[in-house]
Amino acid sequence: MGEPVLSDPQFSKSFITRPFAGFETVYTALVPATTPVQFTEGGQALDPQAGKPGYDPNLVRGLGVPMGARVLLWIPNVFAQAGVVVIPYIWKLTWRLRNVYDFRQSRIPFHYPKQGEGVPDGASPRTVIPAANHVIIVNQAEPGGVGVMTQNVRIEQLRPEPAGVGQDLLPLLPGGATGVIQQGLLDPATFGPNTPFKPLYVPVEVAAAGDELLIGVLRDSGGNWDFAGIDLTFANLFGSASGQNLPDIGLYVHVGTSS
Repeated sequence: MGEPVLSDPQFSKSFITRPFAGFETVYTALVPATTPVQFTEGGQALDPQAGKPGYDPNLVRGLGVPMGARVLLWIPNVFAQAGVVVIPYIWKLTWRLRNVYDFRQSRIPFHYPKQGEGVPDGASPRTVIPAANHVIIVNQAEPGGVGVMTQNVRIEQLRPEPAGVGQDLLPLLPGGATGVIQQGLLDPATFGPNTPFKPLYVPVEVAAAGDELLIGVLRDSGGNWDFAGIDLTFANLFGSASGQNLPDIGLYVHVGTSS
C-alpha cells in the first residue's frame, strides 16, 4: 500500500513573485511599456546586499536557483486590452551568476570564481555579478542540402497567447450549475462571475542557466504603461487598482534539483 506524499522532493514550494508595492505610481503614464516591471519574491525589489560595500545600492533582487535545475514557471495568463484588441504581455527571464565573495557574505550559491573586486562604479569597488538574457537555439536548415547546419541563438521572451473563443469555458455540473476549477484567488464581485473560477496560469519549464533568476514583464505594443486604461487588469491583479490586496496572485516559481 502506497504512503501519502506530502511534497515532491524534486521541486521546491511555490515562490510567489510580484512587483513592489506602489509600482503603478512609478511607472504609469511616464515610462514606456517596454520598460519591464520586475517580479520578485514577496515584491522585495532590492538584493539583500544592495548598498553594502561592494554592491550597487540599486542592485535588483534575484531568486536563487541551482544551476542546471528544472525551473517550472506558472505564468499568469493576463493581457492588456485596448477596446476589443487583446494584447499579450511579454515575460522576460534573466540569469545572474554570483561569486565567491557573495558566498562568503551570505552563503548563497555561486559559480563565478573571482573573490576580488571587479571594475569600480565611479570610485566605489564592485563585486562581479554577470547577467545574461534567457535564449533559445533555433536550428536553420541547410540551404539546398549543402553547407553547414547553423544554430541561431536568439533572446527568448515568453508571450502567452489568448485562448480562442470557447476554448476556456467552465464545465457544467449535474443540475446545470457551473463548475468551479479555481478558487480563492480572485473576488467575483470585482473580476466577474466566471473569470475567478477559470485557470489563471500557464506552466512553462526552463533549465536554470545561472545562480539567480530575475523575472520582468513588459508590453511592446507601443505607448507608456497605463494602469487606468490599457493595463488596468495588470494593476487590478498585481497592484492596488482593484482596491484589494491580492497577495496570492503573482508568477509562481517552482525550483527543482540540479541532479
